[in-house]
Amino acid sequence: TYTVSACDDYLNASDPNGDGIDYFDLTLIQPLLTAQFPIGQSYTYSYYLSEVDAISEQNAITTVTNFRNTIPFNQSIWVRIESTLYECAGLGPFLKLVVNPLPFIDLGENFVLCIDAVTGLGSQTINATPSTPGSYSYQWTPTNPSGNSGLYNVTAAGTYAVVVTNTNTGCQFTDSASVTTSSAPASLSVVLTTPA
Repeated sequence: TYTVSACDDYLNASDPNGDGIDYFDLTLIQPLLTAQFPIGQSYTYSYYLSEVDAISEQNAITTVTNFRNTIPFNQSIWVRIESTLYECAGLGPFLKLVVNPLPFIDLGENFVLCIDAVTGLGSQTINATPSTPGSYSYQWTPTNPSGNSGLYNVTAAGTYAVVVTNTNTGCQFTDSASVTTSSAPASLSVVLTTPA
């Protein structure tokens, strides 16, 4: 069995991220399968959603270079290989389609960083660590002083963006947040205008 993977990206309103659906070129498996048979022969390939259809050669998939998986996240495709010399050189669930989830994060839209009125100092941590366990890399703009970390200690106003990549699947997700600063007044004086 050969696995073809894709990332669960947003394609359009009918195919949002998180739905487990993507488009696949089923013909990419052909050179791998052909290499398993004697050299010098030619082969034709047909693809099916089930073993019954593959055996009976009914309901072949027609959109082989742009197939939209019908089972979210994980689907097996039956491949029938016909040789020019033999009726059938191979038949089986040789192709596995996998749609990997994105490393979803939500930094929020914007927030206010409270700073000390006298020193002008303040900090708040932005967390870009996905809730799903895994191995991730983080590319921050501006560069994170802490390096490859999902946590960014913000000390100034600005826009903070991050690209989170699942290092096993290569799937990426991008988010950003705008930060403004605010502080209490440095000093406060009260003048009594009336006894009341």
